[in-house]
Amino acid sequence: MDGDYYNLPFSPNDIWDPRKSAKCDLEVSIGQHLKLIIATQLGEKKFDPAFGCEIWEDDFKLLKKDQEDNWRGDIETSIKDSIDKYETRLQNVRVKANHQKPEEFNDKITDEPKVYNRMKRFININITGKIKGTKLDFFFHEQLYFSPLSLD
Repeated sequence: MDGDYYNLPFSPNDIWDPRKSAKCDLEVSIGQHLKLIIATQLGEKKFDPAFGCEIWEDDFKLLKKDQEDNWRGDIETSIKDSIDKYETRLQNVRVKANHQKPEEFNDKITDEPKVYNRMKRFININITGKIKGTKLDFFFHEQLYFSPLSLD
């Protein structure tokens, strides 16, 4: 199935000259589509306002430590629901999401290690499943930066 799918970003002008069209295989095509689904905010695409992912509704939301598990569950559910609806080439999809712990920085005055309370969330997303038709295992990993996270 090598070269059966168009590569993203896609230029409509390339349709008229097949030599220019960048093509990719099935696994790359699915990965690019997953990245597009995850990176798109609901309502962003006028052709289908439901296309995208609800995770961007939480951008700039302050999160308390005790809300972390609920937030992670909401993110995983949102991504899985979007994949089930818009990426029909996958089956048995599982989504795992978590944020990376804050890094320590040395305070410039005292040279003491310090963890900043407000920083961008760094989210790791792992998606696994099977490719329909081939039954091959599929794995996708994406890292996103989100708005500041309160770690209070």
